[in-house]
Amino acid sequence: ILFDLAVGGNPRVRPTADCGYKAADAASPGPVQEGSVGAGAGATVGKLGGMAEHDGYPAGSRKPMKAGIGSASISLPNGLVVAALVAVNAVGDIVDPATGRIVAGVLNADGTLADARKILFSDRVRPSGARAQPKTPPSGSSRRTPSSRKTRPIAWR
Repeated sequence: ILFDLAVGGNPRVRPTADCGYKAADAASPGPVQEGSVGAGAGATVGKLGGMAEHDGYPAGSRKPMKAGIGSASISLPNGLVVAALVAVNAVGDIVDPATGRIVAGVLNADGTLADARKILFSDRVRPSGARAQPKTPPSGSSRRTPSSRKTRPIAWR
């Protein structure tokens, strides 16, 4: 079950244990259904632009687009099958890794893709009530140089 808090309606309506039992009961040994089924039924991408009328944005504002659930598998020579099942529910865009082209994400009012990276770096997205950070430190403040910072290994290096 995929659940976004307070998106699309009453925030008090939540999945129950019965929802999980029904999902398990509906499972079958056949091919995996993909698209807007199961966890994919509530999936969207491009929420960085807001949820339009759900978040108090004016009609015609940027909005997310429908996403879903997908799967892939490979059969190994020894007979073992490795499979993956993914529900895509991204705040940003889905980008084709081979081309760098945005294939799904934040939609403009005219239905074109907006590019979540540009929105994110434009300083137009901040948590509610947050103020823009100053570009330079206030006078009298101190700033550490990179060499004075303690460092620790980073997992992706």
